Amino acid sequence: MDRSGTADCLLVIPESAVGVHMGAGQRSSLLFSALSRIGSTWVVVLGYCDPARVAESFPGHVGLTQTGTRLYDWEGTPSWLTVWLARLRRFTLFGRHYRVDPAARAQISALLEGGARVVAFRYFRSYCLSGIDRSHPTAPLVLVDVDDRDDQRLASSAAQMFRQPALRWLFDLIVLRRVRALMRRRLGAADFTWFVTDEDSAGFEAVPNAVLRNVPFIDPGPVTPPPPSAAQNMLFVGSAGYRPNVDGLRWFLTYCWPEIHRRHPQATFRLVGLFDWAKQMREFAGLPGLEVVGFVEDLASEYARARAVVAPILEGGGSKIKVIEACAFGRPVVALRHSARGFGPEITGILAVADGPQDFIEACGRFLADPDLADRTGTTLRALQQTQFSRAAMEAQIVGDILQALAGNEAKR
Repeated sequence: MDRSGTADCLLVIPESAVGVHMGAGQRSSLLFSALSRIGSTWVVVLGYCDPARVAESFPGHVGLTQTGTRLYDWEGTPSWLTVWLARLRRFTLFGRHYRVDPAARAQISALLEGGARVVAFRYFRSYCLSGIDRSHPTAPLVLVDVDDRDDQRLASSAAQMFRQPALRWLFDLIVLRRVRALMRRRLGAADFTWFVTDEDSAGFEAVPNAVLRNVPFIDPGPVTPPPPSAAQNMLFVGSAGYRPNVDGLRWFLTYCWPEIHRRHPQATFRLVGLFDWAKQMREFAGLPGLEVVGFVEDLASEYARARAVVAPILEGGGSKIKVIEACAFGRPVVALRHSARGFGPEITGILAVADGPQDFIEACGRFLADPDLADRTGTTLRALQQTQFSRAAMEAQIVGDILQALAGNEAKR
C-alpha cells in the first residue's frame, strides 16, 4: 500500500519502543496486534528505525512513516555529562520536551486524511509531539497508552541527581506538579487513555481511562515448562540499557548474592538480556557463581534452567514485565516491593516480596533449599498468569475498549 492509500488505524510510537526483545517494544507489538483486529494498521515511528525491525515487530502493517523527529539532545552514544545536562534542561525547561514537532504533525495529519478511524499513541510524549487530539479537524478516535508515567520517570531521574531531601521536595513542588497538571490537561483532550496499574491511574479520574496491565510477550502457552526443582540457577532477565535494571542488579550483587552463594554454593546466578551486561557489571567480574550471559535468542531455555527469578528493581514506573513473564514459565519470583506493584493481590500474595537485603537473601534461600516449595509456587503463579494476565485477555480488552469508545463517539454525533 502506498502513502496515498487508506488505513483503518494508525499506531504512533517512538523509535525506542520498537523491537520484540525489549519490554517497551513488546507492548507496542501487542497493541499493534489488537489494532489489527480492528482493521488495517499503519505504523508511524517518531524518529528513525530499521524497517526490518519494524517488519519483525509489526507483521502485516500496511505502511510505515518515519518522521525524523529528534527525540534526544544527542546523537550516538552520549557522555555522562551530555546526559546530565540534558536531564537538567528537561527539569528546568520541561515544556520544551512536550512541544509539538511540526514535521510529525504534518505527516500524521496527511495520513489521517485517508480516513483512519483510530489513532493510538504509545506514551504521553508521543501524543504531545504529534499535536493531534480530538479537536484536530481530521482526528478519528484518539487513544493514548501512557505506559510509564512521565512524572514518575522524572522523579526517578531527579532522585539520582538530587540526593538531598530538600532539593527533591523543591523539584516535586516546582516541576513534578506542573508535569502532572500538563498530563491531566493534555490527556483530557484525548478520547481514551490506558494506564498500566491502578496506582498509576490515581489522580486521573476525570480522564476516560482503563488499566491495561502488562502481560508476557513470550508465553509457553499450553506447553508445560519443566518444573523449577529440575534446576539450580537463579535468573535475571532485563535490558542493560535501562538504568533501573542496572542499579537494581548492582544492589543485588552487592548486598544479596555473595551471601546467597555462600549458603548455597551449588547455585549460580545467570544474568540475561539485551546490550552489554558484561560492561555494566565489570566491577563484579570474578564474583563466585555469577554468569553474565547477555542476549539470548531462546529465553524459554533460560527459564527452564532456573529454580527462581529475581526482580530487584527499586524504581521506575508501570509494572515489571519480567515478573509476569517468569510467572508464565512457572518460576517463583523474588521481588523487591516496588517490582511487585501492579499485579493485584492474587499474584502479589504469591510472589516472595522483600523489603531489604536480608528478606531477599532468605526468600532466595527458601526456594534453593526446598524444591517442592519452588514447584508449588511456580505452578500457582503460572495458573494465575494464564487466567488473569494472558496475551489473549490483553488483546481482547484493547479491542473491547476501542469498540466501546468508537460507539460512544458515534452516539455523540
